Amino acid sequence: MGEPDPDLDRARDGDREAFGRLVRRHQRRVYAAALHILGNHSDADDATVIQHALQSLAQIITNGVPNPKEYRAPMPPLSGGQLSPAEISAVAAYVWTLSHRSAH
Repeated sequence: MGEPDPDLDRARDGDREAFGRLVRRHQRRVYAAALHILGNHSDADDATVIQHALQSLAQIITNGVPNPKEYRAPMPPLSGGQLSPAEISAVAAYVWTLSHRSAH
């Protein structure tokens, strides 16, 4: 076996940048796994795009938005609270879901 990957431990501890580096490094294998599980290229593409969107949302939640373009008030890091990595992921998934709801 090779050297231990420090990004793996950092990602397990909630470091989103380390997680992003792991995803980029292993993107082809991730896509191949998604293709194998989902059975077609369209769904595998969608899964990888959604994963990237969730990662980006989590980074925004973590870092905040100091100078928003459409709103007057900035969004503080972690929305001004104490959020665990799991809670950040849950909020990101919730925001993504709300933004992709179909209008009834």
